[in-house]
Parts: sequence; C-alpha cells; structure tokens
Amino acid sequence: MKKLILVGVIAVISANGAHAQTQKDVVGVLRIDSGTEYVFLSAKTLLGGACTGWNTVSIQKIGQRSPDMTKILCWKERDGYLRVASERGESPKKMPMSEITTPN
Repeated sequence: MKKLILVGVIAVISANGAHAQTQKDVVGVLRIDSGTEYVFLSAKTLLGGACTGWNTVSIQKIGQRSPDMTKILCWKERDGYLRVASERGESPKKMPMSEITTPN
C-alpha cells in the first residue's frame, strides 16, 4: 500500500509540479524540423548525471505548450553559448544563444 501511494505522489509531482510550463518559464525555442521544436525552460531538470544542475528541455510538437518529453535532454548557457547534454554527457556542439527564438 505504501508503494502504491508513493508511486501516485511521484506521478502527480512529475505531471503537475516540476515541469508545469508557462510562457514565463520559456527561455527560448529552437525548431528542429517541420513538426518538432526544442523548448528551453528555466526550470531545473530532474535528470542526473551530466545534467545535474542544468535546465529542462521540452521536446514537443511545434506550438504545443505542454511538455511531451522532458527527461531526455538538458541545457545551460555558458559564455553566451547554448550547451545541450543528456545524462550520459555534454554534446561537443554549441550555438550562440542569439540563435534561439525568444517567446512572444
């Protein structure tokens, strides 16, 4: 019974608390292809490993403001550049922060 309650609490927190996305939480958006965008959020990620202390990336359908996938990538700004990582490690690629679209 205690395990069932714990699972329920974790599910509610994951669905509503840590990654509830509002317009003010969005730092920037990067369109990946004709139907997908990365939305860079100000909220800290729940991922560990290389992402510890970094911010959340929501991978979602264009224009859809509810997080679809938030437990794959993380991001942070370093020296004016956008850096992206997964739990396994940081990508060697970087891009100027000015290349991401800021929210309206």
